[in-house]
Amino acid sequence: MNTRAVPAVAGGGRTRGRLPLTGINRIVAVACTAALCAITPARASDLWCDGTLANLWVNKHGTVLVLPSWRSDYVQVCNVNEANAAGVTPSTCLSWLALMRSALQRNAQTTMYYSGVAAATCAAMPIYEAAPTPYYVMLKN
Repeated sequence: MNTRAVPAVAGGGRTRGRLPLTGINRIVAVACTAALCAITPARASDLWCDGTLANLWVNKHGTVLVLPSWRSDYVQVCNVNEANAAGVTPSTCLSWLALMRSALQRNAQTTMYYSGVAAATCAAMPIYEAAPTPYYVMLKN
């Protein structure tokens, strides 16, 4: 049973004891716990996402998107026309594009490493343009 300490009441003859958390006390305790959880920042993690690639496309703006087996939806990788906020240059993006094309043609395994992302797993990562930028793309034999 959940309990809380209750100070002695002056003149009431009551000794220090424990009362159950019921009614409004329980609601307040749950609300405070929820508020603390909401303001606690999410812990960033490093993810190595391994799998094959099903589809690969470049949109009219030069954004490269891929459908990896570990996510089951499209994730943005980079842009062939301009550097992104993570510092991936067009030349690096073109190299990654070549690696991913080769992986797709050969049905080869790839690893995309993500550093400091909020998602706890590769499968929970944001999709399309909301996806984080990988730190590297690896083609495996």
